[in-house]
Amino acid sequence: MSKKFGVAILITSLLTAGCAMQDEMIKTRITMPGGEKRTLVHFNHKLPTVLRGRDSFTFSYLIAEESPTDQQLKATAVIWGHCRDHVDIVHPDRIVTVMVHGILFGAAGAAGGALGALAFPTAIVGQYAQYGAASGGMFGLAYGATILTGELYTFQNCARDLFNEFTNYGIKVLIESPTP
Repeated sequence: MSKKFGVAILITSLLTAGCAMQDEMIKTRITMPGGEKRTLVHFNHKLPTVLRGRDSFTFSYLIAEESPTDQQLKATAVIWGHCRDHVDIVHPDRIVTVMVHGILFGAAGAAGGALGALAFPTAIVGQYAQYGAASGGMFGLAYGATILTGELYTFQNCARDLFNEFTNYGIKVLIESPTP
C-alpha cells in the first residue's frame, strides 16, 4: 500500500468519525453581582462549521431556568426545523457554491497567468494560463468551502429573529462568529 493511499484512508476515517460525532450540550449557570441568574445553553462543536452538514447546526441560547423546560425544548425543536428549511431555501446547494468559486477563480487565474506571460518574451502564454487556472481554481474551491459557514450564520439569525417574535418562551438566541 502506498503512503498516499494510507494518508487518504486516514483522512477519510477522521472525517467519517467526525461527521458521526454529536455536539455536546453544555449548560453554564451565570450569577450576576445583584443575584440575577441565567443559564447559557451552548454546544461543544466537534468539527469546524465547514465540515458540518446543515443537519448538525445548533444555536446557543440564554434562559432564566437552570435547565431548559420541556416547553422550551419543544420550541427550540420547532424553530430549528423552520430555520433549517430556511437555510435550504435561501442558500444554493453546497457543491454549487464550491464549484462556482472554483470556476470563477480558475478563469481569473488563467487570464492573470496569460497576461503575466506577456511580460516575458520567451514565455509560453498557454502554459502560464494553465498554471494560473489550476492554482486559481484550487484556491477558489477552498474559498468556496470556507464561505459555506455563512449558512450557520443564516440559521442562527433565523432562530434569533423567530424567538424575538415568540418572547413567551423566555429564550434569547446568541450568534456565533460566521467563521470556520
